[in-house]
Amino acid sequence: MMIWLPNYWLKKYNFAHCPANMANVIRFFILLLQLTGFIIAVDKGNFKTCEQSSFCRRLRKIKPDNPKYLLDLNSLEISDHSLEAKLVNTEENVQLKFVLITLAGDTFRVIVDEYQPLHPRYHVQSALNGEPQIAKLELLERNKDAVSIKLGNNKATVRSDPFKLEFYQGEVLVAVVNSRNLFEFEHLRAKPVEVEGESDIPKGDPGAWEDSQG
Repeated sequence: MMIWLPNYWLKKYNFAHCPANMANVIRFFILLLQLTGFIIAVDKGNFKTCEQSSFCRRLRKIKPDNPKYLLDLNSLEISDHSLEAKLVNTEENVQLKFVLITLAGDTFRVIVDEYQPLHPRYHVQSALNGEPQIAKLELLERNKDAVSIKLGNNKATVRSDPFKLEFYQGEVLVAVVNSRNLFEFEHLRAKPVEVEGESDIPKGDPGAWEDSQG
């Protein structure tokens, strides 16, 4: 890499007796020092900290030693190209739909959504050039604790309690969903209506219903 400096810098700093590589290094650091004068400080007051964001506070409270999601394998349905089962939030007794789809190219697609949300969630429609082509799966094993399927040279194992999803390439584990039990899905819910004279409305995290960018 060559660093070229203005002539007045070359006159100010004599590199005549420096080896070529050393001269380039010196030129680079001089240029770096000159550029530091243009750095503008950032006002931290313009940005929220985690404690100022309800969403961040809620997620920070999740503890790895307190798993709360399990996959109900009694509800498991297997087709030629997908697994579908109920994913249960045991703390709030909320049932979600878990779908694992096998696609062409030995790839998997994972979908988690509510069965009956208060209103439809946003789903990106134009991110892909057409719908992915599905591929036929091979059921390897199914028991009360887990189910394993194969797609080409790849394998996926879904574990029930606590919920985990493992992906293998051959026999090598390459990725795990919810490996530390930090998975969280915030289901849509209605804001409690405070009635005058009643004090039994559960108090959640301040800012859980309204948020601002200020």
